[in-house]
Amino acid sequence: MRHQMRFAFIFAVLFGIGALAPGFIGGCSGTRKIASDVVSPRPGTVLKPRHVIFLIHGIGGNKTHFGSMQQALTNVLPKLEDRYSYDVVNFEYDTANDNKDTYVFARELGNAIHAHFEASGAAPQAGEKISLVMHSQGGLIGMIWMTRAFSGDAEYHPEYAPFVDGYITLGTPFWGAKIAMFAGLLKKSPFEFISFLPTGRVQLREMSFGSETIFRFRQRIMQEEFLPILAKMRQQVRPLHLAGVARDLKFLSPFVTGRTEYEDDTAVPLPCARFDFIYAKSDKTSYSSGDRLKWEGFGETRLSKFIVVDALHLSPFPDRKALPGLAQIPKACVNDLQCKHPTFHYVVGQLLGRPMSSDESLLAKMTSFLLDLNVRLPSGHGLSANDFKIKFKTKADDVRIGKAVELYSKGRSKAVRNPEYVRFYYTGTIANSFLPPEERSGEEEEVQFRDKVVEVSVSAPGYKTRIVEAKVRATYSTFIDLKLERN
Repeated sequence: MRHQMRFAFIFAVLFGIGALAPGFIGGCSGTRKIASDVVSPRPGTVLKPRHVIFLIHGIGGNKTHFGSMQQALTNVLPKLEDRYSYDVVNFEYDTANDNKDTYVFARELGNAIHAHFEASGAAPQAGEKISLVMHSQGGLIGMIWMTRAFSGDAEYHPEYAPFVDGYITLGTPFWGAKIAMFAGLLKKSPFEFISFLPTGRVQLREMSFGSETIFRFRQRIMQEEFLPILAKMRQQVRPLHLAGVARDLKFLSPFVTGRTEYEDDTAVPLPCARFDFIYAKSDKTSYSSGDRLKWEGFGETRLSKFIVVDALHLSPFPDRKALPGLAQIPKACVNDLQCKHPTFHYVVGQLLGRPMSSDESLLAKMTSFLLDLNVRLPSGHGLSANDFKIKFKTKADDVRIGKAVELYSKGRSKAVRNPEYVRFYYTGTIANSFLPPEERSGEEEEVQFRDKVVEVSVSAPGYKTRIVEAKVRATYSTFIDLKLERN
């Protein structure tokens, strides 16, 4: 067991930091200015409506993390659909900055979109399109920009929202990443080669479980007044979330989320790569100890199609068939309309608006879920996170909370900006819950797994206990925002 733990640690360092810091594995990186470059159709071609596609890389990255994506899309898309002229633009941002956060980068993305059309000499016209293809943290940046732009926030250039046609995320840690927590610890190291990783400290905190950014993002999406914005996005925009599962690393599955499979792309746990989540909020202040928040009170978002593929967050060998990277499109795809890369055909199909079917044989084996809990107490409560008792009761043997040797399977912390909040997270698994197509609802974004209930008891000294009948589902995260009242 000691040997296995040592191997897991070495693997986490190599692959995790390789994903966050390309300067150490497979490339180089440093502080960069915001920039964009574009590959456009050849001069002399007939003017057509434009479809501008922005590629947005992740933390510690740059445009090289997309491999040959830009060239491949520029070459392949016109051959499959010639009604549009395609501009494929790389948006690069100052990912090494220790002070900037994803909201700053989202505003800069809006500025970059505006600058691109300004430079072209013409604002987008009716019938023209904007799409976003985003890897890792880039998906957070793009989603924040979209939600703000669709809300009419002037700082995010909302004038471009009506032209957004589609967006694609590849391994985006919407609800946290274990590797961000690990890298955050390394950033505090006194060793120079680690402390100067090209990954901003603020960004690593943002992508850690229970962060202020994740909490803020969830709260906004859950607000009743935001539901029309979500409905508008759902009606206009075609979203797709692609998540990776490293099947070749199955022998390391005990150390990550999942029951028997490696349900992680080496950086992002599977439930965190799915934007849609299950949620419940209770501000009740007058209740008896043992009060229950029933599972019928849970809601959920239904925005995006979710596809699981066999790929790594970042591959050390992106041009080889083995161990493909989610966003690293190999050179072979530049001139191959039948490219066998696990995500490229989905990206192309989504950008063209073509119906796509997916192979669910891998999805059917998935079991992991995330339970995210925020507890609200009165100001000045004086309790630490360790003063709380969180107990679980499951009604079936097929539901488990955590695993004995899983790394970062649970955590608790006190919120920095809101000291009256205490946050907890837990990973878990649900076996044998995949729904065959004939048992589903038939809706466009149909649920692919059966719901389960985990009973969560939340207590603290001097406060009345509350019990939550938490709705959980494989490949999803569940968020609970709960208020406790003094005895």
